[in-house]
Amino acid sequence: MCGAMADFCAHEDRLSIKCPVRVKYGTIPQVDTHHVKDGTVLMSRLLFLAAVVAVVYLLLKSYRSRISEEKPSARAEPPVHAEDMVRCVHCGVHLPRSESIMAGGKFFCCEDHRRAHQQSTGSDGG
Repeated sequence: MCGAMADFCAHEDRLSIKCPVRVKYGTIPQVDTHHVKDGTVLMSRLLFLAAVVAVVYLLLKSYRSRISEEKPSARAEPPVHAEDMVRCVHCGVHLPRSESIMAGGKFFCCEDHRRAHQQSTGSDGG
């Protein structure tokens, strides 16, 4: 039996003997290819592997899209309302209307600029 391993071949209902091939650096077992016809077994395995990869890819893609849809709803913050911006007549800086000081129909960024503007124009302002 030349130290070979015996394998049962279910395809042909017989015991097949595979003898290893002796080479210089060790033994390489012979591949029993009697049941492979024209690469059909190899092709079916490749198609099965491709189908498994495609299913895993589609599952991961749907999982990621579901996660990204849930995150904004979980962190639902109240909507921020935009506020009108106004310009200081004295220095030109823009600031929200609620933070400005209004005098004589004009907007100022601080009380000092309101006074300075009123003194430079000589108007009462309010």
